[in-house]
Amino acid sequence: MQFYTYRLFIYSAIIFCGTAMQTFAVDQINEQLVFTKKTYANVEYLVAYDENKQYLGGIEYSSSCCRIHYLWVAWPMRGKGIGSLLFIQALNNLKEDGCKCVQWESRSTAIEFYKKFGAVSNAEEYPLFSQWGIVDPNMMKFDFRRHGDPAENLKRNSIQKNNERV
Repeated sequence: MQFYTYRLFIYSAIIFCGTAMQTFAVDQINEQLVFTKKTYANVEYLVAYDENKQYLGGIEYSSSCCRIHYLWVAWPMRGKGIGSLLFIQALNNLKEDGCKCVQWESRSTAIEFYKKFGAVSNAEEYPLFSQWGIVDPNMMKFDFRRHGDPAENLKRNSIQKNNERV
């Protein structure tokens, strides 16, 4: 519980510190979202909230080690594209900062979410090491040189999924 309280404190501080804000319209939600980005101790935070300053989601990442630390979306807002927007924006920011490959640890329930963007698990990348138990199957990776543009991958995978339903 203390960890969660700490995260909430950091996100609160980010939103109310008067940082530069960007506004994006999200068709799936039909409301305005505000994204706030703040850097604190070599860690970048990108937080999404609505016009009433209700937290909708956030992502924490570090350009210095090319790593995503944490992505969260409020329960009522899951499945509406907020996590995708945060993830794509964080990957784009990491790429602009010179990262060629980004890694993060995922919950097993979220692996399919990340695969929509072209990410692969280390277990898929190194199957032999996975059999030996050396590689964590929940460790994910996105290599810009091999996997391309995450937004394009998401669009392509969404079209393929829709075509499979028909």
